[in-house]
Amino acid sequence: MKLFTLLFLHKSTLLECKIVRNRANKEGIKKVIILGEKEIEQNQLIVKEMATGEEVQMNFVF
Repeated sequence: MKLFTLLFLHKSTLLECKIVRNRANKEGIKKVIILGEKEIEQNQLIVKEMATGEEVQMNFVF
C-alpha cells in the first residue's frame, strides 16, 4: 500500500486534478501532496488526508 502520492498542479485542469484524486482513493493512498503554481510562489505545499479531506499547509525551501 502506498502512503503518499505527489499531485503537481502546474497548469493542470480541475478535471485532471479530480482524476488523480480518484486514482489515489482507488489505490488506497492515505495522503496526497499538492504542489501547484500558487503553492510554489508562496513556498508552501499542501498535504491532504484522503480519508477526512483535511488539508495542512507546510512551508518548504528549495
